[in-house]
Amino acid sequence: MDTRACSGQVTGRTCTTVAWLGVRSEGWRYIRYANGDEELYDTSQDPLEYTNLAEQEKYAEQKAQLAKWLPQENAKDLANRGGKVREELKKRLRRGKKKRQPARS
Repeated sequence: MDTRACSGQVTGRTCTTVAWLGVRSEGWRYIRYANGDEELYDTSQDPLEYTNLAEQEKYAEQKAQLAKWLPQENAKDLANRGGKVREELKKRLRRGKKKRQPARS
């Protein structure tokens, strides 16, 4: 399994690369994977998402309308910058918790 194209845990390691992006509208769900694969579901007719409509030409306009809400490119992977971003976020969270503690009397 290619750990760069996953979401969640793989062999104990957390994946940091975006594997897919998705968007919902009323009655529709569209997903685009990092490898270019797509899924399109009419959730008003198929709420359990059994039938992928992405490759059917008659749904091309619906797919295009939903796809415009996704970024053209994925953001760079910030989590792999030597842990600097993660550590900075932890520091900010700790500072925020300290500020929110009520004053003791």
